[in-house]
Amino acid sequence: MIQCLKCQAENTSDREKCQECGADLLPGEGISDRLGNLVIGILAGILSGIAAYVMIESDIELPDCLIISPQACMFTTLAAPIMGIASAVRKTPLYQRYATRARRHVELDPEQAIADFSRALETAPEKERAGLLKERTTLYEKLGMEEEATRDELDYTSADGAYAGGRGFARFFGADDDVYAAGMGEEDRKKMVAAGRVKALGYCSKCGRVVELNPKLRCPDHESPKPKALKFVLPDEVEGAIPEVLNEYTKERRTRRNIIIIVALVLSVPLSCCLFSIAMQNLSKAISTATATASRIPIVPSPSPTQKPLSTPEPKIIMPSPTSGAGGYLTDASIMSTGWLEDESLLVTLHVPQCVDGNYRAVVGGNEFTCEILENYPDRLYCHGTGVKSGDQVEASWYLEGIESPVYETIFIAP
Repeated sequence: MIQCLKCQAENTSDREKCQECGADLLPGEGISDRLGNLVIGILAGILSGIAAYVMIESDIELPDCLIISPQACMFTTLAAPIMGIASAVRKTPLYQRYATRARRHVELDPEQAIADFSRALETAPEKERAGLLKERTTLYEKLGMEEEATRDELDYTSADGAYAGGRGFARFFGADDDVYAAGMGEEDRKKMVAAGRVKALGYCSKCGRVVELNPKLRCPDHESPKPKALKFVLPDEVEGAIPEVLNEYTKERRTRRNIIIIVALVLSVPLSCCLFSIAMQNLSKAISTATATASRIPIVPSPSPTQKPLSTPEPKIIMPSPTSGAGGYLTDASIMSTGWLEDESLLVTLHVPQCVDGNYRAVVGGNEFTCEILENYPDRLYCHGTGVKSGDQVEASWYLEGIESPVYETIFIAP
């Protein structure tokens, strides 16, 4: 039943107007409350202004952990009266009207008070729900409704705006009030689990299933790792909550997997480009090396009685079809290597499979070259001389002593 605030008449719960005097059964804030809000706002502004003046004039240094400062007090000096005026002229929110009527019926009709608190919770902003839950919890406990009181107390531990007093204290000393509230909520839930009023459920990755957790919020069989998808329920709601916990864990795992995939894709793009660039560079070097190797004739180091060849890059040699002189004496000959000696003369080594016999001379690029045969290498004819420039394409002819026509001719590029 709803008692009319004006005439004290009893009305049924479905009535909006008093059946005796016609007064609104869900009134807003009265004039006294509005004036009180205005006065409080003005006084708060005045006191903040005085505090700011004192701190500025006396140059008081406050600890860094406190959030009080002249700037904060000056802001409050302006904001408090404005908030007081806004509170005095605003339209009373519906949830607050239900909450006000519920408080009037706590002693007159507790059931009506519970119904009004429930309606207030349906329309209240998130930050206002915590206070309403706490008031309804107290009323449930007064009526001996332990299960309902436990459910409201459990909801309060995770409600936005819970532990308002402690939040303000933490904020005053510069701490994070949300962290404080989260810690307090976790401690209260652990106490409720330890007392047996609430059951904690979670997915244990080692067990591979949803398990009932101990007061430390850990799997009874495995202290580590920390269970996933925690849920707190009343003892008679455990069976129905297990599928919910499993679904929540599946969603969390899917979310983590999607995040990992996205991060991997994002990182793989530059990594793939880097690897592709390195691979192309290595491929280019390999092609260059293979081309150079295929186009050069290796130089076989040959001993000389008086000179040593320089360590120079092996030359590229063009070997057109060679010609041989009378008798075909050097028909199977071929240039084995070319290279520069320390005295900057060019050494040309001619390989003769059937071995060399006799005295030879060579004309390379129009320049006379001296030829000799080493005892240890009878199948090679070593000729050296000057007058040839590196990179020139030169004609080379070999002459046997006593024969006017060349016994072997070819063309190559000087290294």
